[in-house]
Amino acid sequence: MSHKTGRWTKDEHFRFLEALKIHGKEWKKVQEHVCTRTSTQARSHAQKFFNKLEKRKQSLADFLDSLDLNNLENHYIMSDLEDENAIPDLGLKKSKTL
Repeated sequence: MSHKTGRWTKDEHFRFLEALKIHGKEWKKVQEHVCTRTSTQARSHAQKFFNKLEKRKQSLADFLDSLDLNNLENHYIMSDLEDENAIPDLGLKKSKTL
């Protein structure tokens, strides 16, 4: 499969979250789970994602503990651009693009 460039899609980000919960920071496994990105792209996406968590004063461990893989829409935290539409019960922001 060829690897994409540019912004991550919602589906790619959800696969990234699944992989992060399942494999942790094993980037090769994360990349294999996402399928459409390289392990370098996965690490870069993770760094941006971790920065968003830090700004929200939420640890990665707490986020992953609360992550429900069957209901990822409720954990829609983006690593790239976000709009100002907060998800009320989590205090997180929601975006249509990554």
